[in-house]
Amino acid sequence: MTGFSFAAIRSIQLKIALIAGLCLSGTIVILVGYSLYSTKITHDLVSTEVKRLVDDQTKESLLNRATSEARFLKGHTRCRFSTRRAPWPKHSPFWPTRKVPRP
Repeated sequence: MTGFSFAAIRSIQLKIALIAGLCLSGTIVILVGYSLYSTKITHDLVSTEVKRLVDDQTKESLLNRATSEARFLKGHTRCRFSTRRAPWPKHSPFWPTRKVPRP
């Protein structure tokens, strides 16, 4: 078997068709490669931004919840200290189950 020789082809049309096919194949390979590269870059960018947004929203939500709880506790303790030894309601989970000697 002899190798393929471009010079052995006598038809000009066939030579043009082969060159056009090779150019088209090369263009397809380049475009698909660029598309894959672009997709990876976009995926990395979107992933980073989504992680940052989720972290920011989570921190903001936790800060809002902590502020709300702090306000509730501050108001509750202010109310409890202002009543000066008011007894616990019996339905409270903090109601003592044993007798505590009072000073």
